[in-house]
Amino acid sequence: MYKKRIAKLFVTLLTIGCFSCFFSCNYINEYMKEHGMKGDMVVRMEISVPEVLQSLANPDSTDSVFTSAMAMACERHEKEQTAFVDLFADELKNKGVALKSVFSEGKLKADELTDDKVVKILKKEVKQTANNSISVMKSRLDKIGVTDYVFLPENIEERITIEIHKVKDPEYVRKMIVIAANLEFWETAEFMEFGSSLNAINNMAREIEEKEQTDADTMVVDEKKRAVDSLFRDVKESQGDLLVQRSPLYEILFPTYLYGMSGLNTPSMGIAEAVDTAKVSYYIRLAKEKNIFPSYIYPTWTYRTYNENDSTVYELVALRGRKEDGKAAMSGDIIKEAKAMMDEESGYAYIGFDMTEEAALKWANLTRENIDRSIAIVLNGRVYCYPRVRAEITNGRNEIAGTFTMKEAQEIADLLNLAKYPVSVRIIED
Repeated sequence: MYKKRIAKLFVTLLTIGCFSCFFSCNYINEYMKEHGMKGDMVVRMEISVPEVLQSLANPDSTDSVFTSAMAMACERHEKEQTAFVDLFADELKNKGVALKSVFSEGKLKADELTDDKVVKILKKEVKQTANNSISVMKSRLDKIGVTDYVFLPENIEERITIEIHKVKDPEYVRKMIVIAANLEFWETAEFMEFGSSLNAINNMAREIEEKEQTDADTMVVDEKKRAVDSLFRDVKESQGDLLVQRSPLYEILFPTYLYGMSGLNTPSMGIAEAVDTAKVSYYIRLAKEKNIFPSYIYPTWTYRTYNENDSTVYELVALRGRKEDGKAAMSGDIIKEAKAMMDEESGYAYIGFDMTEEAALKWANLTRENIDRSIAIVLNGRVYCYPRVRAEITNGRNEIAGTFTMKEAQEIADLLNLAKYPVSVRIIED
């Protein structure tokens, strides 16, 4: 099981690598010139074919041959204007593996088919996924008020080219076309679940720094460096045991619960400068590997800064994964409609949203089970807020509040209203 997860992660990374493609604009320009088209912006995209193939392949198609063929196809796809399915089939052939064998037990049941027939079926599936992505794209453009656009023909199944007219904010449109818009509701952990672990992380970080310092002291190659090193040792001796007393984690992560900024019943782990967030996250990942931090807790940074006065300070929130799979309590198609509204009393905007009927039932159960605890609202991997549940919410109506401007609130509402793509989509040229 562990090896399969690693292999699946490897395929996901390859998927990302496959998007690093750059092609000439000549094809688009010639087409537009021929048809007398003058658009405000033309965007060329590509769906993730590796994701499509992974969904159709045998359940156990995560071995070295499969991942190696995928890697080689990704590498060639960066340079060749050839359909990904053809490249993948070619790489399997070079390894002496029949294409149909990879899809014999999956959704295609391709054991009785020739490889050529399998290629045709796979290309048809890729084309259908691209068409479904176009439908989602149309829905997204309509949601943000863009109605003057046309899709241009492409000669490779996985590519999508769109010409958009009368664009006021090209960057915003570009962002809304491809963004994941992944909304999740997470249960949260509180101080009693992670407090002692933070101390353990701090001790681990201190040991790391001491070892790095020791290694640096012993790396001498000539007399001159030995002399310099000796000088540093003298300085350290004069400082006594200062190095041992340092708190590497707490120097970059300000623990809110220790300084009266919040009580013990909070998922807030602390705040940190933006420049230090990566290092804090690194220490936590390392602590998980060493089993000194709970595996079911997922520390996640906030989307907004800690307050208006600290424009570079972010908060770290302890999300708690479900017992069965470690994932969010709710995710997927949750929102029926979201709107940006202004609170006249506070002067800040907020986002009100209604859940689908199915999601509202799940939300009622989730809020009932978490009374007097916080539930975090997470969008695209960032915590937007973590309100405390005071009572069961049965009507599916909720708010995301904060110090939002109307423009910020409208962007969040737009994100919540966006339909989801069947697979990842990325811009390769615009």
